[in-house]
Parts: sequence; C-alpha cells; structure tokens
Amino acid sequence: MDPFYFLDFESNLKDIHDNPFSLHELIDVFPGNTWYINCYDYGYVLYNGKEYTEIFYSHSTKQLICKNDTETDIYKIKIELVEHET
Repeated sequence: MDPFYFLDFESNLKDIHDNPFSLHELIDVFPGNTWYINCYDYGYVLYNGKEYTEIFYSHSTKQLICKNDTETDIYKIKIELVEHET
C-alpha cells in the first residue's frame, strides 16, 4: 500500500513518450516512514486544489511539504478524537 493512501492525491503524470503512469512509481520511502515524491519532469500532483511538483512527508513532525515553481505549502496532519465511549 502506498504511504500516501489516506491523502486525496490526484496526478497527471506522463513519461517522455507521453504514456501515463502511476504516482507510486516516483515515490522514495525512507526509514521512519518519511517519503518524497518529485514529479517535476513528469507532470504534477493535485492536492487541496493546487498543483505540486514536489511533496515531502515527515512522519516525525506529521508535516506534508508541497512545492511548485512559485510557492511552498506546509500541511500539518492531525488526528482528532471525535468520540469516546466508556
């Protein structure tokens, strides 16, 4: 399972022959569940209504760092308790 399965990523990626391919082919996973995607040469990842060419996730800080040519956005992943039963 891809480590970004819980995020609503959409992608528009094509190789040098204009053939589409999957985002999981570009992911680099590091120890500690940190991962990085660089799709600059192949298209973009659409997340939260924006197109990004680089995405880095740090498991230790729970931050998703998303970049494109003009800006960098940092998202904090937060889990919220919505119900507790005793």
